[in-house]
Amino acid sequence: MNSKIISTFFLLVLLAISAFIAGYYFSGKSSTVSDILSSDILSKFETVGARSPALSQDYDPKRSFSSAKATSLMLSSNADSILYYEKNTGRVINLNYKTGSESAVSNNNLPNFISTIWSPDSTEVITSFYEPSGNIYKYYNFNTKKSVALLRTIKSLAFSPDGKHIVYFLEGDDSNSLYLSHPDGSNPKKLLSTRLTGVTLFWPSPDFIYIQSSSASDSTESLFRVSLSGDLAKIIDGGMDMQILFSKSGRNLLFSYIYGEQRLTGFISNLGSEQYIETVFKANACAWSIDEITLYCALTSDSGSNIVSYNITTNALTPIGPIPFNGSVESILLSPAEDYLILLNKSDSKIYVFTRKAL
Repeated sequence: MNSKIISTFFLLVLLAISAFIAGYYFSGKSSTVSDILSSDILSKFETVGARSPALSQDYDPKRSFSSAKATSLMLSSNADSILYYEKNTGRVINLNYKTGSESAVSNNNLPNFISTIWSPDSTEVITSFYEPSGNIYKYYNFNTKKSVALLRTIKSLAFSPDGKHIVYFLEGDDSNSLYLSHPDGSNPKKLLSTRLTGVTLFWPSPDFIYIQSSSASDSTESLFRVSLSGDLAKIIDGGMDMQILFSKSGRNLLFSYIYGEQRLTGFISNLGSEQYIETVFKANACAWSIDEITLYCALTSDSGSNIVSYNITTNALTPIGPIPFNGSVESILLSPAEDYLILLNKSDSKIYVFTRKAL
């Protein structure tokens, strides 16, 4: 009799403990239980919506990921995401390039919006707006909501690598000037006076600013390097349609331009001299790897349009896969893990996602 009572008691205790654990297990409300459970068990309850479309059966590499025309793409601080501006409205969108999901960062419509320059940490922007008397730049801080209209005579600008300053090109009646200031335009300091025209600015490394300038007489373009003490040196004497792409450190750059009827492509490594390569890329249709020797580029040839990798030290060219749309590539972003390429289609201004996992 006593043994039956004891057996019954332990059976009831065991059932109670099992019910308690099951309740916590299936409710998903206890972080302690989640910490104890193994990853193999948890993986059985992952939802299909949380997986990358690159691994799902319905992944379609030809599908546009952006719901609207896009411009001014930037890697987001959010995981697996980029930021972009809607081309027609100026709304700011966060796009997850693995799931295709979008969320609005700002729903404000921006009349006469043209494009935006992002700060390195994506918390500040300087946006270009159309005005009949001439386009104007406006500064905006997403955290503080501060908004400032910059000088109307500014024709080009760029953020410093740390985002604490900007460099801008100011047009004057007699000569033009290069200035440094805070991103909102305060505390300006003149760096140099110049007669250069048609300027595009880059500030890829702490020590040097670059000026891409087009000639007023024949529209050929050249690239100049400027030290923070104002010393100016020409480094590329180029041609038409010059495109420049800097590596993350700013010490390497890829360039391309049209000379005569031929497009030339080359690179400068570690602030050295120009080196030309046989493979013809448009610099805007490439992205530097974090190793700063590998490029991922869109390459169009007689066999079609493909994504390739190119090693600047060995000249090795490796095909990766076909471009997932008809049309040319306007720009490329490379994901931090370098497994996704985010492509902006120049023809329809839509975003497409290319992944080696899908091939």
